[in-house]
Amino acid sequence: QGQSRDEAARQLGWSVGAVKGRLERGRVMLRTRLVRRGFAFSAGLLAALENSPAAGSVLPPRLIDVTTRAAASPGVVPASVAALVEGGLRTMLFSKTKVIMTLLIIAILTGAAGLGGRLTGAAPPSQAAEKPAAAPKANAEEGVTVAGRVLDPDGKPTAGARLYLLGSREASRPPAVLATTDGEGRFRFRAPRRLSFLVAAVEGFGPAWVNAAEAPGDVTLRLAADDVPVAGRILDLQGKPLAGVAVKVNALKEPVAGRLAGWLEAIKVRKDGIPLENEFFSTLAAGGLGSLVPPVTTDKDGRFRLRGLGHERVVALIVAGPALETKEINVLTRAGGKPVTLPYFRRDTPFSAQLTYYPATFDHAAAPCRPVVGVVRDKATGAPVAGAVVRAEAVVGNPSYGVSTTTDKEGRYRLTGLGDRLPEASGDLIASPPEGRPYLAAKKPIGGGGAPEARTVDFALRKGVWVEGQVKDRDGHGVEALLGYFVFREGLAPEIQKTLFLPYLGGNGLRTDARGKFRFVGFPGRGLLGARADGAGQDRYRIGVGAGAIKGEKDMSGVVRFDTFPRQASDWDYDRLAELRPAEGAESVACDLVLDPGQAVTVRASGPDGTAPDSLFVHGRSPRLAWSRERLEGGDVTVFGLGADERRTLLLRDEKADLVGLLEVAGDTPGRAAVRLGPAAGVTGRLLDEDGRPLRHAELSVCFRLPTRKDWLFDHHPGRVRTDGAGRFRVDGLVPGVAYDVTVQESGRRYPSVVFAEMAPPGGRTKDLGDVKPRRGNDD
Repeated sequence: QGQSRDEAARQLGWSVGAVKGRLERGRVMLRTRLVRRGFAFSAGLLAALENSPAAGSVLPPRLIDVTTRAAASPGVVPASVAALVEGGLRTMLFSKTKVIMTLLIIAILTGAAGLGGRLTGAAPPSQAAEKPAAAPKANAEEGVTVAGRVLDPDGKPTAGARLYLLGSREASRPPAVLATTDGEGRFRFRAPRRLSFLVAAVEGFGPAWVNAAEAPGDVTLRLAADDVPVAGRILDLQGKPLAGVAVKVNALKEPVAGRLAGWLEAIKVRKDGIPLENEFFSTLAAGGLGSLVPPVTTDKDGRFRLRGLGHERVVALIVAGPALETKEINVLTRAGGKPVTLPYFRRDTPFSAQLTYYPATFDHAAAPCRPVVGVVRDKATGAPVAGAVVRAEAVVGNPSYGVSTTTDKEGRYRLTGLGDRLPEASGDLIASPPEGRPYLAAKKPIGGGGAPEARTVDFALRKGVWVEGQVKDRDGHGVEALLGYFVFREGLAPEIQKTLFLPYLGGNGLRTDARGKFRFVGFPGRGLLGARADGAGQDRYRIGVGAGAIKGEKDMSGVVRFDTFPRQASDWDYDRLAELRPAEGAESVACDLVLDPGQAVTVRASGPDGTAPDSLFVHGRSPRLAWSRERLEGGDVTVFGLGADERRTLLLRDEKADLVGLLEVAGDTPGRAAVRLGPAAGVTGRLLDEDGRPLRHAELSVCFRLPTRKDWLFDHHPGRVRTDGAGRFRVDGLVPGVAYDVTVQESGRRYPSVVFAEMAPPGGRTKDLGDVKPRRGNDD
């Protein structure tokens, strides 16, 4: 917002040193994340750009576009953060300095937000034109076969294990059992193409899981021994036991190596909480987890006990009570040990948030909460609004977990769970209307101050206009979709912008039903409605249809953006957009949104002998997430939603046969094409520091440049590539003849160092690079 560092410090209530430190940390975090996701920089670029006086100079448009879209993606950031980022974007002329500061804000506030999918390698393509493919239909029965086996901790087949698919949203009902294993521990069932966590559970063991979207064709799930229960005691700050405290599982974290020893050794050297969790653990954080491990309450002595979590893991627990601050704590499922405390990030100040890890048997001192009370009324009549939901934007757990309550028949509410010493800038309270009432949601600051008594925050909800309609395809069939609703800022009073709350894409239940029908409350003024297909139709339609009829501005990357509230809308975020102009005083406005399937191209993949693979990992199939990674059965891949002048690069890998393929398709490509997969390449080597010592357990980021986009880098590996205890590494599945860059992030280093740049591996074999000393950049 054009303020100096000192001015920003005064407004935030921080010291100047804290602001400086957080900006510095933001630069480190931003560079690390962007390099990991395929964005290449010279080592000193970010620091140099921050001090650059050049006005009007710009960063690569794709970088700005991808990063800002990541910050606005559903589920990535709270609405208050999105609004802050958008507020900054609106006030900036995009000089180099200001673009960098915008990206830093996004990097600090969004945490480990993903910037898209990842890639495998590919081999030179071949094409064969055939007859056009039919337009896509959102067939709800279309899916993939999920198959595999479940083993016990000793590797023996487990009969009767239950299989679930758990999504990222909080489940409103227990998850369905989709299959049970037979006498040989095997299972097989059909599931939606868009998967989340595949989970196996059976009494007497800890559950096993895998990210189903990236699982191999035949999954092996190994259950964990359950010989170390979690036995805790919840006390108040004076050491007295607290009875009736609720304890629920928020996440399970399993060491990738199988045991906690490596992580415990690492935290002795690197005081770096969240990065170390990302490095060492596979995390199960999904709606429905509480059904697998039911919540418990403490007894009269403040004690509770949980089983079914699994040995040698970390469990994240939510501790909540009527007079307590709702808190997430971490517990190790191993015997013995002492509590360990780490900062979220190693460069955090001593006053920043801390992560505490307890041993399996522990005492936890729970802090009191400071309630928020108030009344929710009708703005025009003053009548109480019963059944309104009041929630705090403050996030309690990671993954996100918050606190909420509901108003009584007099419109009164009492919200508990927030700490009794919240700072002044502690986020907003949101009051949402009860279902079926035509009110707009409202927001107000929670407020700070150190007094222990309850804070009072009242709400006055204004009436809105019902927006009703259906999202459908060209044949008139309903399409399940996420919705985005915005109000144009022109003519929108500042006071309304301060108090009006509009949910962002897919948030707060703003979505259609399975038939594409929707009904929500809109603002009585000029608005914008966007629909993005979800479920079976996800990523099958053209992007941004209808945007040309709405006044907007193209940014440097060609994305059309609109000056809307609560954040900028863009044509990239939606398959179809429409302008709304409800009349003042109208009760409802109708709006149907018809999606455009564009061109569909079916690609037949085959190996050198002409045989189709059993399954493929595919990148670039969808129009929006151009580098999303999917596992498909067989050798046929259908690319959907191609515009007439759109070009998309498709990458395919048969991991079982170690074959790769690359193909470019366009809107004018005939409906069928073919690609012949060829042998993948690989490289091995050993990393050494300047003194010739092995770089042990260092993380490598492997990126490549497409032949048609040599100015841009993309991630190669979906997982991490690490050196072993001797510093050796191996990278497989590379594209012969395609230029690769590899950087390494070492413990204690501020920025990654370059292992090699633009190396083209030879086809069909693995090249040993020998001993390699990474080149350090200016900022190292």
